[in-house]
Amino acid sequence: MCIRDRAKSFQSPVALAISFDWPKKERPTYEVWISSSDANSYEILSRFATFGDLLEPITERQLYFVVWHCEDCAKLEYKVPRENCLSGGRYCAPDPDGSGPLTGRDVLLEDLRQHCISKLYPKEFWKYITTYTKTCLSNPLLETCSAHAMKESAINADKIKSCVESTFISDAGKPNLELSDNTVLTLNRELFMDRGITSWPQIFVNGIAYTGNFESTSIFDTICHAFLHKPTVCEKMEAPFQQSHHADDYKPKPTIWIVFGIVGCFALLFMGAFYLVYKRVVRRELSHELADHVNEAVSKYMLMTQKRVPEGTI
Repeated sequence: MCIRDRAKSFQSPVALAISFDWPKKERPTYEVWISSSDANSYEILSRFATFGDLLEPITERQLYFVVWHCEDCAKLEYKVPRENCLSGGRYCAPDPDGSGPLTGRDVLLEDLRQHCISKLYPKEFWKYITTYTKTCLSNPLLETCSAHAMKESAINADKIKSCVESTFISDAGKPNLELSDNTVLTLNRELFMDRGITSWPQIFVNGIAYTGNFESTSIFDTICHAFLHKPTVCEKMEAPFQQSHHADDYKPKPTIWIVFGIVGCFALLFMGAFYLVYKRVVRRELSHELADHVNEAVSKYMLMTQKRVPEGTI
């Protein structure tokens, strides 16, 4: 029986309430989807870094990257290197600076570096993100800048380099980064297609796509609501936020009335001064106009008088 038929069986009106809530876990999982060439993604992550650092010990953060695919390369069995791709064209990224020195390959290698940093240095990850955002997004020497950002974040660059190389499949010896397949990018590509992601950054909380705005407090609040039992850090951070959004805060503040009063006084003073100046100018114009009329009348009178005087009387 459908809801409509069921409702008709009741004699009194029926109220239907639908509640949308996040699936809850003891330790929530949130996925972050970005591209190493997208400045907007890093600006959002950089602002969220403080909250991300607080959530790091009590959540499972998963970092994924947007990865494209070269369909024409499949016809060549991925045996020809491509400038904007890795693994013979299995995984590609757009050229980040057009005619500049960087290529899509540089973007993918940075993706892999950040994957390794996220796994091996979770505590230092957010420090790296903020440093990378400030110094590396427009830097043509991306690999060098990344190494500097790792140093600033107390991350061993050699360890990260070894981690990146280990993600490539190799039968023997050192893998060929241009042609060898990559386990991490394979997973990213498969999930990218399964999730149906069309824009980024994108966030999934406990498997559900986050559709709110990308303000740090909104993202943090959503993740906090995904806990089965809300942790203390969420309650501490929510308390001042709720106080600042209390209904009383929407009432006009005394300072606002003071400002209105001052502005009103200045407006009255300006109008009064304008009236006085206007009045004086009008009075002056009237005086001049009246004087002209009097002078004209007197002149006409004198002329008429002179014409009436008989000859020989002077």
